[in-house]
Amino acid sequence: MKKILTALITPFDENGNVDDTALICLVKDQIKKGVDGFVICGTTGEAATLSKQERLHVLDTVIECNQGRVELWYGCGTNNTQTTIEALKEVEEKAIQGVLLVVPYYNRPNQAGLCQHFEKAAHSTKHAVMLYNVPKRCGVGLELKSICYLIEHCANIKALKHASCDLTLIKELHAIYPSFQVYSGEDSLVKEGIACGMCGIVSVMSHIILPNMRELLMGKEAAGTICKECAALCFCDASPAPVKYMLYRKGFCTPKVRLPLVEIDAEKQRFIDQWLQKNDNLLS
Repeated sequence: MKKILTALITPFDENGNVDDTALICLVKDQIKKGVDGFVICGTTGEAATLSKQERLHVLDTVIECNQGRVELWYGCGTNNTQTTIEALKEVEEKAIQGVLLVVPYYNRPNQAGLCQHFEKAAHSTKHAVMLYNVPKRCGVGLELKSICYLIEHCANIKALKHASCDLTLIKELHAIYPSFQVYSGEDSLVKEGIACGMCGIVSVMSHIILPNMRELLMGKEAAGTICKECAALCFCDASPAPVKYMLYRKGFCTPKVRLPLVEIDAEKQRFIDQWLQKNDNLLS
């Protein structure tokens, strides 16, 4: 069965602090609805604006709530190899399935630099590693040759989250390493990604329509429309602001995000409200 991993938000209270109660409620709701796992403190979790102490607190809160029921992957990647290694060592004994390591952002390293960065990081941890390829955010992406090198040289590199429209790379990678796990990082292309051989998706919209996504992955075409609509709304502004507003409307948390992100404007709220009213079962 194809997996759905939710790229978990970090809910904030009215004062902008991490809201443990909302976090626990959300995790419990997702597990109840059949999620296969969580990616914690990734892009959607606003890791860039969380302190180290907050990131570890969020991780510990989810671990305690989860009680080993579903997979947990933790975002450790930075654009500094040494700080990435330090972050990995902080969670070496945590009860997680693995770590998510993003392509170094802003630096724009070449492919040799990317290979050395990931190789050093992977060799510094006993955890399984999921590479995170997201060229739109990082300014550079992993090429097929580099991914193959890393698979061959790092036994604990077990998966790739591919947040890109370049599905040719995935087809080529799947042809070489058919058992290597590749997760879609593009909600709008979940169906297309699965058709290319991906094993599942790391999703934002699964916060809202997890059962519908499961239906789509099981081949029920009727779920395709609501998935496409939700994906478009989840990324109508900088993520996770739209999905946080949706979760606010569902009663889970405040819509607060941390600067430099801001809450979605009234017009986008209106579009989302209309969609939720049309699909009123989602509000329950």
